[in-house]
Amino acid sequence: MVVSHTAIEMVDLPSEIWLYITDFLRDDWKLYPRLLSVNPVFLDVALNRMWSEVNMDTGGGVDMQRTMHALERLSDPFISKRLKILTIECRHYEPKPTASTSQETNTSQEISEAYEDFPTPYGRVSSREVLDCIIRALPQFHNIEEISLEWYMPPSYNHEQKEILQSIWSRSPFLPNLKSLWLAGESLKDHRFFIETMPTLSRLEDVTFIFDGSYVQFDKSEVQDLSIFTSHILPYIEGISPNLRSLSVRVRCFTGADFSPFFENLPRLPALRELCISAYYDRSLKDLSSLYSFLERCPETVRTLELDVGGLYEVYKPEDLAKQIRLEEWLLRLFTSRNPRLFTNLEELAVADLSPTQRRADIVIAILEKTGKTLRILDLALYRCYKLFNSEELARIFDAAAKCRRLNILRIYIDCFDWKFLDMFTRKLPSLQTLSISYAKTLPIISGELGQDETIPPPVDGPLKGWVYREQWKLDGVRKWQTGGSLHIDNLKLAIA
Repeated sequence: MVVSHTAIEMVDLPSEIWLYITDFLRDDWKLYPRLLSVNPVFLDVALNRMWSEVNMDTGGGVDMQRTMHALERLSDPFISKRLKILTIECRHYEPKPTASTSQETNTSQEISEAYEDFPTPYGRVSSREVLDCIIRALPQFHNIEEISLEWYMPPSYNHEQKEILQSIWSRSPFLPNLKSLWLAGESLKDHRFFIETMPTLSRLEDVTFIFDGSYVQFDKSEVQDLSIFTSHILPYIEGISPNLRSLSVRVRCFTGADFSPFFENLPRLPALRELCISAYYDRSLKDLSSLYSFLERCPETVRTLELDVGGLYEVYKPEDLAKQIRLEEWLLRLFTSRNPRLFTNLEELAVADLSPTQRRADIVIAILEKTGKTLRILDLALYRCYKLFNSEELARIFDAAAKCRRLNILRIYIDCFDWKFLDMFTRKLPSLQTLSISYAKTLPIISGELGQDETIPPPVDGPLKGWVYREQWKLDGVRKWQTGGSLHIDNLKLAIA
């Protein structure tokens, strides 16, 4: 009753005001259904958030049931018009033989009829049957701007892979408006079929290639045909290069294929603004100079760079140490290059996993010195929680960062968030607006005990008494991951995940 009464009063406000208010709502699936009945504006906002992005998976189990449910809801044009981002994950699944009714197995009808025939749950169906349902539903989706095709099918599908992909493209009315394309496959052969079947996409600006061997290999003996680089992938990238604004190449293969020739021969991309490179050194990228030469060819238009060149997790042998040192030297060489065009206008930089290096602080300082005039966001991601930046390293890094006048967002992995850390970074980085820390031990800055009014009171005595940095710093957000602890600063927005 309260909700209904509130809804009657809320509709008197102009729609643009409610749209502005909804910008501050968090992304929460539990919240969306509660918004539906507030008023027409909230109904529209909730449905847009719920159905603007959909993942359809043919891999069986709960994912397949969710796919069938999504297809059923998207058969309504009122819902399907909201779909902007579509992911189709082609994964293999065969249901176990069982006695079934015609209702459970009949998928040859039109998609609208198939919805009625599938019970809830939608029966025992194979990956191919669900994929057929997805393909038949594609003509209903007119407003998709981004599509991701992920092919993880066994060799038994090789003879029909091209036909399936052609069906997907031919039944997609949204292709003239497509701006972003993600292509993921376990072998280069998959990418060859992607490109051979793909029509001309005149508005395409964002392309991601994922070479993914991290899933279960159905045929580990398959030899990668490296000629596909020069015959298909590189010519395709060069053909769309005048309009390409964002390129992402993620190499996750462990099949022994060396992707160095790919980076060596990547063309210059004149309009590129965002670049993401992810590869494993000495597994999928044996020649670091090939990647270096490509980065030097990148235009001055690049504003965002994500660089994840992973090394070894642990060093056990002398030859492993030598590989680690070569990676370390490569990073230092890259960010101390005297090439005046390299990283000239870089604004956002993410460098993943500096933990294996002995000179990681030197690398970060080189980054800050190279990009100091333009850098706004620096993300020093780390995947090994036991390799954290200590206070001595942080002091050197913050000295260099203090000269970066535009830097306002920093993500870094530290060993301890305490008063000394707070004092150091607020003195040296007063212009920082957002600080993200991970894996840090958190010592109480203010007591974590709640007062009578359910708030944390300021201390009578303690490190914040007479704090002189409060007025000059601009920090309004601290985001913290992994470890708990007491962390509260009055007038400071805080999110603990």
